[in-house]
Amino acid sequence: MTMKLKTFILASGLLLLSSSCNKQACTSSTGIVGEWELIEELIDPGDGSGTFQPVSSNKEIKFCDDGTFEANGEMCMMENQASSTQEGTYDVTTNTFSPNSCMIMAPMSYSYSVNGDVLILTYPCIEGCQQKYCRI
Repeated sequence: MTMKLKTFILASGLLLLSSSCNKQACTSSTGIVGEWELIEELIDPGDGSGTFQPVSSNKEIKFCDDGTFEANGEMCMMENQASSTQEGTYDVTTNTFSPNSCMIMAPMSYSYSVNGDVLILTYPCIEGCQQKYCRI
């Protein structure tokens, strides 16, 4: 193997490990029900080159099996710090969540996706704005 190939394989492996959840902190489950901790954000500069970046945050969301959620931070806009309690609903048939008290704008639904222990919330912005959560 060439040195470039070895370096590429090593770098790819490290990138994959750094972008996944900490396996000791996360439990394996399926679906959105459960508790989630914010770990990364993606804010694209507008050219499609954006990547998820780690955040230091204590923001968490709990999705209940009755179709409701509760977060310890703002959910109407892409805030990454805990501030005040916000509640809302979610719909597993459309993969959307709707915060209850978005005063700045009309009630909106935002999309989400779940892949194992990773939850991605997608917010409306021209550039591409997402938050990545890890199941706790």
